[in-house]
Amino acid sequence: MSRLNPHYLHHHTGLEAVVSPPLDLVTAVAWHPQREELLAGTRDGCLVSVDPLMGTREIACDLPEAGALSISPDGTQVALLGRAAPLEIRGLPDGDLQVQVDMQFVGDLWVGWWRGGVAVAGQGLDRRQVVVLDHAGRRRASGELPPGVVVGVDAKGHLMLGRVSSRGARILPLGRGRFDTMPPTSHRLRFGPGGRLIGVAEGGVTIWDQGSGPVTVKTYGVSAAALTPSGQALAIGTRDGGVALVAVGGGALERARPGQTGGHDQAVRVLAFSQRGRWLASVGERIWLWSW
Repeated sequence: MSRLNPHYLHHHTGLEAVVSPPLDLVTAVAWHPQREELLAGTRDGCLVSVDPLMGTREIACDLPEAGALSISPDGTQVALLGRAAPLEIRGLPDGDLQVQVDMQFVGDLWVGWWRGGVAVAGQGLDRRQVVVLDHAGRRRASGELPPGVVVGVDAKGHLMLGRVSSRGARILPLGRGRFDTMPPTSHRLRFGPGGRLIGVAEGGVTIWDQGSGPVTVKTYGVSAAALTPSGQALAIGTRDGGVALVAVGGGALERARPGQTGGHDQAVRVLAFSQRGRWLASVGERIWLWSW
């Protein structure tokens, strides 16, 4: 396992704080897959488009609080999942409601587009569950998620499950294979671009790729992490509001110093890279957009 030891760079930064859009109470974000546009869901039920250069545009304000959102690969639809609320699929760019499906998950929310439609996962009243839907919102499959297992989508649009135990990470196609019986580690897991598995723990961030061994960035106070689409750089957010960038491909290391570049007054909860450019969105109670 390779390890990178982050340090603060006092006279150089890998990030530049560009703009903080006038949005409060942001709970979920996703970048448009075909242009430099960020969609943000808010605690008071609004869906807002953010263009880093042109500003913000309200799409809809009749939604439940968005706990997770995802934009379809062709950019024509957005799926939103709220706590104890239905899944909603809305058209873009106007936000018209197209599909609504009762879900009633209370936490640990995830939504993503697979090659046949939409999949959602979350904690119900008595169990964690994954539900697979087609494009019309019809249920294709559902099942209980074992402890520590997360759901994601690979580069070809197939659904995957991931889990980490003391034996290492295991990534399986949904519905195929079994996980070992060892207890899961304490990592907070999510899938990143290309089916990579990202785990946040007290001592840092680990990235697992099916084609190579794990890479661990050792640091403390991490509250969020995200990979660039190429997988060559890792963004980390901290509990004290800092945002940092680490190059994980060639062994080089860059980390922004929050005191020099700005940042958040609260813990960074979400980080997301744009898919077609060099933008990073970080979410505390507000959004910051960074150029890198």
